[in-house]
Amino acid sequence: MSKSLSDTAGVLSVERVLKPRSIAIVGASADPRAFGNFVLQNLERFGYAGAIHLVSRSSQEINGRPCVSSVDALPAGIDLAAYLERHGIRASFSATPHVPGVKTGAALLNRLFDVHADLLVMGAYGHARLQELVLGGATRAILSTMTLPVLMSH
Repeated sequence: MSKSLSDTAGVLSVERVLKPRSIAIVGASADPRAFGNFVLQNLERFGYAGAIHLVSRSSQEINGRPCVSSVDALPAGIDLAAYLERHGIRASFSATPHVPGVKTGAALLNRLFDVHADLLVMGAYGHARLQELVLGGATRAILSTMTLPVLMSH
């Protein structure tokens, strides 16, 4: 039984997501406790063969890999955004400057409103749970005041 063209196209599309040719780590860090460093270490440890682009405000290089300071400096064609675009989903990276006195969660929700976002995908509990409980944090702010669907991963 032969596969139809649409079956083959679906397999190729899924393969681009599961095996991208390039990945951008926004928030890359040389700090071994940081999530961005964890992602980079795992990509290297498991032999990811594609291009890895690092975005870091504080480092010019991490593990011998060059960093750019802004998502605007990334090369065109990061695979996942291109994949989503072909399926009618406009995905992009953007940086929002820190505004003194405005908490991260509130700034993020304001930015999402400004760009008419339909979905927020984010990590949850970037700090120790006790620290989040005492000091609050972006995760808590988003959960308590979200104004759009949110997909979180811990």
